[in-house]
Amino acid sequence: MASITLGGNPINTSGELPKVGTKLPGFKLVKTDLSVATLGDFFGKKLVLNIFPSVDTGTCAASVRKFNESASNLKNTNVLCISRDLPFAQKRFCGAEGLENVINLSDFSEGSFGKVNGLEMTNGPLAGLHSRAIIVVDENEHPVGIVSTTDINNKVVAENKDASKIKAEEIMTSPIYLVCDINEDVNEIFKKMVHHETFFVPITKEKKLYAVLTYGELLNCLKKE
Repeated sequence: MASITLGGNPINTSGELPKVGTKLPGFKLVKTDLSVATLGDFFGKKLVLNIFPSVDTGTCAASVRKFNESASNLKNTNVLCISRDLPFAQKRFCGAEGLENVINLSDFSEGSFGKVNGLEMTNGPLAGLHSRAIIVVDENEHPVGIVSTTDINNKVVAENKDASKIKAEEIMTSPIYLVCDINEDVNEIFKKMVHHETFFVPITKEKKLYAVLTYGELLNCLKKE
C-alpha cells in the first residue's frame, strides 16, 4: 500500500508501482474502438504510460492534451493514456479535443491493470479508480523510472517549478533497491526488507515481475509459523 494525496487529503492505493528494472506486467485493455490491446502489441516500442482517474477531471484532461502535444516529437515511442473511463467517454473526449497522437486505453471491466500495478485507490471519493502516475518503459518492457503523485508534489509543486519544463527523468524514482525471487525463504526476505528499510518488495518469477509483497503480509505469514 502506498499513500498519496487527493485534494490535500491522504489516500491509500492498493500497492506499489512496478520497481525500476523489473518487467512491466502484461495487460489487456480496451481501445476506443472496443478492440483489445495487449502489452505485446507495442513490442519494440518505448512506452510512456499516462495513468489517471478520469478524463472528466480537469488535471487528467490537461495531462492527455499535454502528452498529445509532445507525443509527435518522441521517436519510436507510444503514449498510452490509461483510465477506468468507458471507451465511449475516451473516444468522445479525444474527438472533441482533436487528439490523435496518444492511444487511450480503458481498464473499465475489472480494473486489473490498476490492481496489478498497485494503482487502485482504496479509499476516498474516487476509490476504485486509478491514482495519477506516469510509468516510462523501454523497448524491452522494463520500467526505467516511475513518476508518482508524491514525486510531482515534492519535486515540482512544493518547489514551485514549471511542470511544462520538467522532464520525467529529472523527478522519477530510480534505481531499484530490492527484488526477491518467488522461491526465496520468507525469513530471508524479511531480513532484507528490514535492512533496506522498505515496506514493499517486488517478487519475480522466471525474472518477470509476479507480485508485490508487503511488510504486513510478511508479518502475518511469519506469525502463523
